[in-house]
Amino acid sequence: MQNIKGLLFDKDGTLIEFHTIWVKVALDLVKELNLLLKAEDASLTDDLLQAIGFQNNQVDPKGILAGGTKLDIAEAFEAVIRQKGLPLPETLSETGLLQQWVSETLLQITRLNIDQIRPAANLTKLLDHLREQGIRVGIATADDRETTNLYLQTLQIDHYFEFVGTSDSYEKKPHPSVFQAFCSHFGLRSEEVVVVGDTVVDLHLAKNSSAGLAIGVLSGAGSQQDLEPLADLILPSIEGLVREDGRFVWQG
Repeated sequence: MQNIKGLLFDKDGTLIEFHTIWVKVALDLVKELNLLLKAEDASLTDDLLQAIGFQNNQVDPKGILAGGTKLDIAEAFEAVIRQKGLPLPETLSETGLLQQWVSETLLQITRLNIDQIRPAANLTKLLDHLREQGIRVGIATADDRETTNLYLQTLQIDHYFEFVGTSDSYEKKPHPSVFQAFCSHFGLRSEEVVVVGDTVVDLHLAKNSSAGLAIGVLSGAGSQQDLEPLADLILPSIEGLVREDGRFVWQG
């Protein structure tokens, strides 16, 4: 029986349902960018979506939308715009302004669609049980802090998370810095921590960090086939972390 003392969760696709919010957000973001560019290229929308990992109404589990940061999104958009020879509007022409626009617009769109956020499990029940058993919990997400706080507050689970690791504070996953910070915060050894996520990026984080366990969940962008080579366990969702008898999945 492994002596697990901490769980580091991914956010989108793990704690919350991915497709109910992020597909709508991505479509609206590209729509807003098209309005700014005032381009007449009929293929621009498809090219921008494809650049961030969304094509034929499918999310690429290894693409930017599934596991990238807002900087990644901005850089992907800029690459498409340059490839097509389109001029950026003056408001976005200086270095860093497109990234700022992506960040601010994503936050605005998220707020407008906040009622679409759905938990991937009964989070209160799960997090209460983890707390009762003395398991420390944290979040490692490619999102930024402001948007992450909005999600957690909307789901009324922000008070459970003493550690929230976001891409504007740490190197993006799968760099182990966020895992190491979580361990340091709670005084845990790497082998005492489980990483739980829905993408290969999350599971690579676990491997790069020498985590005690890498648990993949099928509630987000990743498939069984994607996750199987890297996961110690694969669950339909984080609901499966606790067995019917109250024991955790790693306990026997």
